[in-house]
Amino acid sequence: MTLSKIALPILIIIMNTACIPQTNRPSTTINQPSIIIHDVSKEDISNLLIEGKLQQGWKLDSSSNYGIVFIRNIDNFAARATYGSKYNRTPAARITYNMINVSGGVKIIVKSEMVTNPNSPYEKSRDFTSTWGEDAQEELERIKVIAERK
Repeated sequence: MTLSKIALPILIIIMNTACIPQTNRPSTTINQPSIIIHDVSKEDISNLLIEGKLQQGWKLDSSSNYGIVFIRNIDNFAARATYGSKYNRTPAARITYNMINVSGGVKIIVKSEMVTNPNSPYEKSRDFTSTWGEDAQEELERIKVIAERK
């Protein structure tokens, strides 16, 4: 038996296994990171989010009474090769925090996206909420602890 006859099936197995998507969905009812923080206002939550994200190197992209959007360039070879384009080689990560008044507090729902050609007419986004969901949920839990302590 030649080496190519042995290596080919092994290579096929490795390639098929590598292509299986890894989904770490947060354990919420809508499959998106979310949390309810009691006895706080949207303004309090907005201030905490803005302060924390700016310290982490994110840029405030937009803000309204119902949500905040942050964006950050992803400047590494893998991201450029996968999500870059001829128009703009550097993709960006975008995180949107939607805030809804609920009885006794504020509900926050997070959406994460990888953006090709950010802020251009050629912009395309891909939902990365399932990929980055666990990190976002942990961040929401930390924000809740800080907000409810005040």
